Order: sequence, then structure tokens, then C-alpha cells
Amino acid sequence: MEDPIKMTEQGIREMKEDLEKALEALAQIKAMAIRAKNDKAKKQASADDYATKAVLLLTKAQKGELPMDQAEKLAREALALKEALIIEVDALEVQQVTHENASDEIKKNIDILKFNITKWENELK
Repeated sequence: MEDPIKMTEQGIREMKEDLEKALEALAQIKAMAIRAKNDKAKKQASADDYATKAVLLLTKAQKGELPMDQAEKLAREALALKEALIIEVDALEVQQVTHENASDEIKKNIDILKFNITKWENELK
């Protein structure tokens, strides 16, 4: 028969290894969520910038500083770029939420592992 103390110690070691891996996974997933959030903010700012530029072009055309057909063409291009960026912003939002949800799940698993490790260490004593 195997020694229950040694088996318990081995189980605790394995849970601590799992905890280490889970903490590493949590750090990675949080980094991905932060990266997605930052990319989303940058792309949103760029999209807003293109919208502002489109309005500015049309304003200049109304003042006669720029030919109307050229201003309209450039404004359409700016708005097309804005729309492309908005699509990317939406995709990044989905990624961010997905990463945050995964982070929450990993955090729950870490809490369970910590509880079990403490429980088994106390039982071993």
C-alpha cells in the first residue's frame, strides 16, 4: 500500500504546478486584453480623426479654398477609411471581451486551486 502522506504531498506539488501554469496563463490573457483595448482606442481615435478631416475638407471647399469635387472625393475616401477602422474597432471590442471573460474564468480556477492547496496542506499538518 502507498503512503497516504506521500500521496497527499505529491498531490499538493501537482496542484502548485497547476497553479503556476494558471498564473502564467492569466498574465498572458490579461496582456492580450490590454493590448486589444489599447489597439481599439488607437483605431477609434484614428477613425474620429478621419471624420474630422472629412468635415474640414468640406468646410474648406465651401470657403473656396479647395475645389468642391476634389474635396468631396477626399472626404469620401476619409469616410471610407473611417468605416474600415470602425469595423476593426468592433472586432477588437469582441476580442477584448473574450479575453476578459477568459481571464475571469482562469481567475476563478486559480482561486479554487489556492483553496484546495491550503485545504490539503492543513489536512497534511
